[in-house]
Amino acid sequence: MNRKTTLNGLFCCPHCLNDYDPIDATPCYRHQFNNFEDILFVALCRSCRREFNAKQHYVHKRAVHRIGKNICSNPERRLSVTSEVAMVMNDYNFCDALENGHGLTREAYNAVKQGNYCKLAYDQSGLIMMCTTK
Repeated sequence: MNRKTTLNGLFCCPHCLNDYDPIDATPCYRHQFNNFEDILFVALCRSCRREFNAKQHYVHKRAVHRIGKNICSNPERRLSVTSEVAMVMNDYNFCDALENGHGLTREAYNAVKQGNYCKLAYDQSGLIMMCTTK
């Protein structure tokens, strides 16, 4: 029963494309596409998580390929996938990273990717101070 995610608060499993409550969302693994430097944190629904962990290596590879294909071909879906930069900006809280994203300009995003930033101890989520080193 695949349906589009339209209800607030629900995310879509990037493996089976079924909706589930993000309270169950825990990153299962990191996904990286070829020729793409960003690392994606991926969470699966309970059912797929059980299947993903129980299968053997060759099925595991097929599942990872399917997830990669679903990420690319379902831009209208609210998949439970977030970027490493969003995780940094949300203090590695996966649910917050899913909800908030990173909210950065390209320049700020690149600085975070290069590790060229400092988070202030008293900052609010999304507020960073850039540090340039030359």
